[in-house]
Amino acid sequence: MHRRTPHPTRTGRGPTALLVLAATASLILTLILIADAGEGPLHLARGPLPRTASGALEEPRTRVSSSHSRSARLGTTTTSTTPPVPPPPPPVEDTTLRQPVDVPDPSARLPIATIGRIRIPKIGLDTELRDQITQESIDLGPSHWPGTADSGGFGNAVIAGHRNSHSAPFRDLANLQTGDTITLVGGFGTSYHYTVTEMFVVAPTAMWITEQAPGHTLTIFTCNPLGSSSQRLVVRATLA
Repeated sequence: MHRRTPHPTRTGRGPTALLVLAATASLILTLILIADAGEGPLHLARGPLPRTASGALEEPRTRVSSSHSRSARLGTTTTSTTPPVPPPPPPVEDTTLRQPVDVPDPSARLPIATIGRIRIPKIGLDTELRDQITQESIDLGPSHWPGTADSGGFGNAVIAGHRNSHSAPFRDLANLQTGDTITLVGGFGTSYHYTVTEMFVVAPTAMWITEQAPGHTLTIFTCNPLGSSSQRLVVRATLA
């Protein structure tokens, strides 16, 4: 007589299957929690939805150059370099030749003005220069002929003075030589240096020595010979 092997009942398999499912579910849940812990908590954005790059309502962006961005990162500011302003051109010299005034009557009395100084180191002269050609002005010292070029000006500056009387500023004028220096100081203190180029003697009536010509020349004349007024000693110089 054979015995039958008893088969497991449904009641015996049920609890075991439930335990396996519970263990599996627990393992899966544990893996999910471990994965979430690595990523950190999830934060939900608040406020309006973000706009797309191609959307019509996209906020305008300001383009910042790389140099400005670098300056902002370094905490420095950049300044633009303004090129220096070129100096103004020098004033254009007036090249209009003037006209010397006529020789006044010996008895004429005209206003006399001091316009600067005349210096001739070779003969030790350093004195005031006046602007008039009357006898009264020349008796006071070297005088500039009105209508001729100003000190350092364009044309021929003409100066007259005594050699034999009064202060005799040009007593030793004949001692000058080519290359010596004569300085005229203008009313604003500007010095103009002339270099002697020639010396000659003319008659008292030789008024051509006062004529104006292009250039920067100086003409000084005085009585000649020493102790006489029968001639005129003339010294010519050119602006250095």
